[in-house]
Amino acid sequence: MLTFYDIPFVLNYKKLEYKTEWIEYPLHPLIMFAFYEMTQITNPVSGEYFERTRSGFFGKPVKDIVPTGEAKVQTLELIKNNLGEIDALYKGKYIMGDNPTLPDFVFAATFLGVKILLGEESDVWMEVAKFQGGKWAGLLDDLKAYQGVF
Repeated sequence: MLTFYDIPFVLNYKKLEYKTEWIEYPLHPLIMFAFYEMTQITNPVSGEYFERTRSGFFGKPVKDIVPTGEAKVQTLELIKNNLGEIDALYKGKYIMGDNPTLPDFVFAATFLGVKILLGEESDVWMEVAKFQGGKWAGLLDDLKAYQGVF
């Protein structure tokens, strides 16, 4: 069984060369596709809170926040472009090269959450999984050993 101690150090400031990059909310449009599903899987109190806060922020019910029609096509294109910016930062299999670091886990966790909420066969996930030559579905597969409850 994989334990906390088997996980490589995420950041090693003295040995890794890195440059801080800021991409504003690159995965936010992807998460919007899963907003409604989030209200359906949580307990009633949490679902009500999520619905109330997101509806208040966006000014419409959560089920209406999920992009459809032409907005869906445009949002998927935005996600593809955002992921292209992220892909350009990768220095190999992972963002820092051959070993996964914090950003890889953050991206993978987001992809996994969306994949679970929308379903592996959902058109949105299947489209995202193909972006950048299947890199993001591959990232999930590569980090599968880290998935689970420790």
